[in-house]
Amino acid sequence: MPSAPVAIVTAASKGIGAACARLLALRGYYLALFARGPDLGRLAIELDALAVTGDPSYPRARTSWM
Repeated sequence: MPSAPVAIVTAASKGIGAACARLLALRGYYLALFARGPDLGRLAIELDALAVTGDPSYPRARTSWM
């Protein structure tokens, strides 16, 4: 079991989602980032996070990361 809390951030590739991910990373969370955008990989590298690309509005996409 991880010693730090874990957060799943959707729409994480830009805007408010990216800002929330950065804040959570600063607070010590392990992150799973979920987004459709191509910038997700760069943010995941920056934050040492797991990146999952897809559209969370599709049920199959949601079950693949839960």
